[in-house]
Amino acid sequence: GPQEGEPWLPGSLPGVIGVEFDLGLPRDACDVTIDAAGEIRVRASGYPRPIPGVPPERNLNGLSFAVANASGLLARVLGLVPPGTALATALPTPRTST
Repeated sequence: GPQEGEPWLPGSLPGVIGVEFDLGLPRDACDVTIDAAGEIRVRASGYPRPIPGVPPERNLNGLSFAVANASGLLARVLGLVPPGTALATALPTPRTST
């Protein structure tokens, strides 16, 4: 998705749910919203796993880590969905942004 106003591939392509990084979110959470145009927006932490002895702000960070964090979290949710169950019933209801 777009990051700092710039489109990034493949997240900015039509039909792809892009991820934006938000360094204020914890690694074990992501924020899913639906904007006024009906587009799904996912934000996730841009930090990797902690490195012992290294403060988070001195560690690597960025969009690739946010995509990995969001993918992992959503995969965990999808892993809880019984086969044949509609995905929409398994996911929490996204917030609608205005």
